[in-house]
Amino acid sequence: MNNKKWGALIAGLCAGMAGGVQADEQHGGVTFSDVVVTATKREMAVSEAPASVTVVTASDMEKKNIARIGDALNQVPSLYLRGGTFGNNAPGTGMSETSLRGMTTNQTLVLVDGQTVNNGYSGKVNWSSIFMGDVERIEVVPGTFSSLYGSNALGGVIHVITKSPDKEEIKLKGGYGWGGVDDKSIVAGYRNKFENGLGVVLGFGHRDNGGYIYDFVVRAPTAGGVLPVTGWERTTTNQGATAYLLGDKGRRPFTETNATAKFYFDLSPASKIHAGIDYGETNIGYSPFHTYLRNAAGAPVVANGNLLIDGRRISLTESNFMSATPGAETLKRYFAGYEGRLGDDYLLKVNLNYADRGYWYDSAGTAATYSSGTGTFTTLPNDLVEGSAQLSFPVGTNQFFIVGLGVDRTTMDRAVYALSNWREPDSKTTVNSQSSGRSVTHSLYVQDELMLRDDLTLYLGGRYDHWTTKGRAAQFAGTAFDTAYPERSDSAFSPKISFVHKLTPRVTLRGSAGTAFRAPGNSELYAKSLSVGITTEADPNLRPERARSWEIGGDVNFNSWNAKAAYFQNTVKDLIYLKTISPTLRQRINAGEVRIKGVELSSLWRVTGWLNLNATYSYLDTEILKNDAEQLTVGKRLTEVPKNMFSLSLDGRRGPWSGSFVARYVGHVFGNSQNRDVVDGVLTSYDKYWNADVKVGYDVSKQMKASFSISNLLDRDYYQYYLQPGRTYLMELALTY
Repeated sequence: MNNKKWGALIAGLCAGMAGGVQADEQHGGVTFSDVVVTATKREMAVSEAPASVTVVTASDMEKKNIARIGDALNQVPSLYLRGGTFGNNAPGTGMSETSLRGMTTNQTLVLVDGQTVNNGYSGKVNWSSIFMGDVERIEVVPGTFSSLYGSNALGGVIHVITKSPDKEEIKLKGGYGWGGVDDKSIVAGYRNKFENGLGVVLGFGHRDNGGYIYDFVVRAPTAGGVLPVTGWERTTTNQGATAYLLGDKGRRPFTETNATAKFYFDLSPASKIHAGIDYGETNIGYSPFHTYLRNAAGAPVVANGNLLIDGRRISLTESNFMSATPGAETLKRYFAGYEGRLGDDYLLKVNLNYADRGYWYDSAGTAATYSSGTGTFTTLPNDLVEGSAQLSFPVGTNQFFIVGLGVDRTTMDRAVYALSNWREPDSKTTVNSQSSGRSVTHSLYVQDELMLRDDLTLYLGGRYDHWTTKGRAAQFAGTAFDTAYPERSDSAFSPKISFVHKLTPRVTLRGSAGTAFRAPGNSELYAKSLSVGITTEADPNLRPERARSWEIGGDVNFNSWNAKAAYFQNTVKDLIYLKTISPTLRQRINAGEVRIKGVELSSLWRVTGWLNLNATYSYLDTEILKNDAEQLTVGKRLTEVPKNMFSLSLDGRRGPWSGSFVARYVGHVFGNSQNRDVVDGVLTSYDKYWNADVKVGYDVSKQMKASFSISNLLDRDYYQYYLQPGRTYLMELALTY
């Protein structure tokens, strides 16, 4: 079906529904009553926003098993979460990949209270650094939004909005999990608004997770072999080649700690200030590995270069059993802001944000053992500084303007040290390599909201961004070099036009068209990285990614049912992609041109006064149209993007009882740029899968709530590169005063 037919179908669907709801208009019906601020940078009802917005409220999250932000977003259309849930996977920036409308984490802007949390190294996000005990709601606005938000907003914006103080409240919550993963957690929070205008929010959370076995030792055979062993299992690679499962790398336990302190003060009835600090820390440990191999005497076999398995030779060293642990990641974020009226009509907002991140991990050398041996220590400190000012004001009775300016600076410093003992970070000897980068962006944007009629609103916007960068890369081991890359710059103007048309009081049609860009991150420009045995080369001459997009859709609101539909198309040029040079080497390149087409459908049915049925479906058709650097990728799909996703949930509350059941399907995902990884159910594959979670809560009293939840209800085995957790149980008890 071509683009015009898709657009006509959705428009016709919305118009046809309009005729079917005329008789019900006097009954009120289900409304999109949630307020959204992200779509236009000012408050409005979701039904009036010029985008297909999804809002997840604190009430929604309370009904589900939510450990991290990713768990709350598993029913957002076109949003792919690696593994479907982040709650029981090891935390960290590299473990929690997402894509929104085909755009990955660093192509999707993530905000907390309007402030960027994408890091200054890769532009990605450590979801564990966002304190769940402080979240009021999450707004997900898909589509190109560089016209308001600049770089990183190719796929859309995920905006986490935290709780503000409006009354005195003390909350304590503890949880204990078992089964697939052992888990213990505690959350404490205090909020209060005093009569003198001072508001306080304090929070603390800690989680101790025992981890599970998810990474395995899989080796490919060669000819020969002398020492026969047992205990192995025949398997394949994700491309179907013969391989053998020989052992596992042990559990990967971790801890997460979060804390927040925020202060608000009303300067007057029309103005207020706020300031605060967020702290997040994740620590990943390790546990003993397991070899499944036994020799003729029954003794375990860990290392031998001439094993005889299935008539073939396997070479094995103890370092094959080592994973890149231990490691840690920290975030210290300081922020402040002012909001106030200038006269009767002008609203001024000023925000400052500084995020200081630390990140390190150990890696074993090829001759290392579990307890000792040489290795490397990698440290990746990076930071973000940003400031913005925005003025909002009406012009007459039918226009509303927003004008803003901003500046942000990201830096990264990466160093790899040689370790005499890979288990001891303090055993550093020499520096193997170093790299650093700094990127600065200045921006100016404007948006005109024009109410052409009572039922038709037009949005015209544009943003100019000027980006500069410079860096250095040096290597002192092997082929030595030390290169300083001079400052260079680029700029982008990102216009956008949107409309919202109320066909009837219950039916809304919306559409938009615009452009967007993403400046390459510091790591893409200057840092060479090593992960799971694969080296990724940077390119200091990368160009910004640029996108053109359009979409059309609408929503319908019946008496007890509402639905949303959208069709969109994005074309991205100069996409920064990973070219596969060899099984162990990849290089960042501007890959040429990519087209992404998609359909999003969602529906909410209030089955009874206490029970809701929610369903979503996404279809994403991605294709690389041009790639002079790697011709074999032309015509292939993008990596990390499933073609089909579907979810179905029941949730409700009746008397003291509450709960939810969520089932979701995710289609096969490619991890290989040439789409050669077609085999599911093996290590490094991205399987298509069904999964289901359930949670039941009970209000013991007004102050006490208890809940019991099960993740991966059917105990399905599936891989999202690594094996995902099995069935896991969790009990929680919450006290509120």
